[in-house]
Amino acid sequence: SYYVGQNLFDVTNLDGGFSVALEGNIANPNLTWERKKQYQAGVEFTLSNIVDGSFDFYINDTENLFFNKPVNPASGSTGLLVNDGELRNMGIEFDLNFHIIRNQNVVMDLAVNGTHIKNELRALPENTANDFINTSFGGASVGYQVGRSIFDFYYREYAGVDPADGLPM
Repeated sequence: SYYVGQNLFDVTNLDGGFSVALEGNIANPNLTWERKKQYQAGVEFTLSNIVDGSFDFYINDTENLFFNKPVNPASGSTGLLVNDGELRNMGIEFDLNFHIIRNQNVVMDLAVNGTHIKNELRALPENTANDFINTSFGGASVGYQVGRSIFDFYYREYAGVDPADGLPM
């Protein structure tokens, strides 16, 4: 949002009377940009006229992550956007270009590329119970926990449908 540093209010009615309510989350005027440190090493190579390729390894450390920190619902909001937490993304990337046919009239190459990415939360906002935040992302339940991926989803165990009444078990 463009206005996370300001409290926004919605003027509406409540039971036919005038009402002013907090719109969205509580403002945080102390928000700053996330900070990122990047490290990368790579190799490019050619083996005769057979193959060209490259391999890269990288680590991206992000500090001051934006987190929607849970707050007491009595405040009129469900969260406060804060700069806190650290995330590490690391991975490898490769490109290989095989020269199958090369002559005056025909050139045929086969290119293959790929990547493997891993991320890990290294710190969560201070005062987070048990270093775990349960939130929702795209309608799914997501749990953020130190040492785990930001893409871990948490669901109830599902044992199927009860044939007697059709309800979930």
